[in-house]
Amino acid sequence: MKKGVIIAISAAAVLVIAACVLFLTGVLKLPFQKKEAAKETPYMYVEYMDTCMLIDKAGNVIGSTQEPPTDIPKINGISFSTIIIGEPLVASNEDAYAYAKKIVDSLNKNALFMNEVYVSSDLEATMYINSVRILLGSDNKTEDKIHDLRDFYEDVKDLSGTLDMQELSHNNSGYSLKPN
Repeated sequence: MKKGVIIAISAAAVLVIAACVLFLTGVLKLPFQKKEAAKETPYMYVEYMDTCMLIDKAGNVIGSTQEPPTDIPKINGISFSTIIIGEPLVASNEDAYAYAKKIVDSLNKNALFMNEVYVSSDLEATMYINSVRILLGSDNKTEDKIHDLRDFYEDVKDLSGTLDMQELSHNNSGYSLKPN
């Protein structure tokens, strides 16, 4: 009988040690362990009192910085009623904010970058890259226009002028660029 008890205790000890090793190496997780928070990635930013408020893809304010980010677009032209870190950004004009997010989504989908996306209260959008002002106009075929921009983005991004993408030229051959 003593031999059976010793074998059972030894087997239990081996199982406990194996479980501890698996938990410590992260192979097994305890059901009550705190999950690591997902890394919040800045998606765009707005300026508020000389501070850049970083916004994630879900529309939450995730932090702030004094230096304007160079890898995400600035959203401009929209006033916000609530800007609290850790909370969703609340715009005074939700339609304008939704249009700005739609533009940023489309830019990211097409692997394009803009320094700034401006949306007016009457829902007219303008984008800026370097010295080029790009008139998108109203939310009419926005994704198509940004997809078209992908084809000639490298050719225009270092120019200076206004690219009118509100509608195709009269002969439907493209968009017009007016140099400064």
